[in-house]
Amino acid sequence: MDVKVLSPYKNIIMGVIIIIAFAVVVQGIFSHYSLQEKEIEAKMRELEERERTIERWGKLRLERKALGDSFLTEDTLFFKKFVEEKANDSGINITSLKTSNAEKNLFWETTMQLGIICSYEDFIVFIKAIEEKSVVIERVGIKNSSGTRNTAVRLTLRGFILKE
Repeated sequence: MDVKVLSPYKNIIMGVIIIIAFAVVVQGIFSHYSLQEKEIEAKMRELEERERTIERWGKLRLERKALGDSFLTEDTLFFKKFVEEKANDSGINITSLKTSNAEKNLFWETTMQLGIICSYEDFIVFIKAIEEKSVVIERVGIKNSSGTRNTAVRLTLRGFILKE
């Protein structure tokens, strides 16, 4: 083919070449930005998931604190002190007290056999007071003495003390 034949179309050919080159460059830029957009969308989804995880951790932390507040802490002697304090606050006389401990993974389980003398009303106040913590009443034996207002009670309590 002769160059002279194409010379009247040289402006059109140059225009077509420029348009094709421009289209190739635009396609490259578009694919680059499209790829970046997908990466940004993936990171946004990841950030949203992390935010949800942080919210769940916050809720779990509050639940753990609320649950932890219902458990006794420190050591196994704290359970004994707690029961004695609640008995004194309720006007109860402790006649006998025996404890035994069992160590578990995250807590100690303390069993207490307790003999008390009190009125029925004081006993109810005592029971309500110890139920604020993780104390389980396993056995109750009540022996009412005739002619007196006081009742002899044998209790078996189990307390759970968190290790910290």
